[in-house]
Amino acid sequence: MLTGWEVGYWTTDQHVKDVGIWIDNWSYSVGPTGGTLHYRLSSTLRDEDGTPYNYEHHKITILGIRSLSPAVRQSP
Repeated sequence: MLTGWEVGYWTTDQHVKDVGIWIDNWSYSVGPTGGTLHYRLSSTLRDEDGTPYNYEHHKITILGIRSLSPAVRQSP
């Protein structure tokens, strides 16, 4: 989950036209002691002249749900 982000300009007095950040692609591969999550973020921050330099910071939170024991089936 993308749980926090910050986008901004290094300069002042911009007239923002487009702004956004999103998880563009992700994959998970299972390993012997867990797994590896790979993700790619994309962002946009445009103003009316398109020239100022901008920055972005993000925070990703991993939410995992795993069974602690095998399911037990009850007999009727």
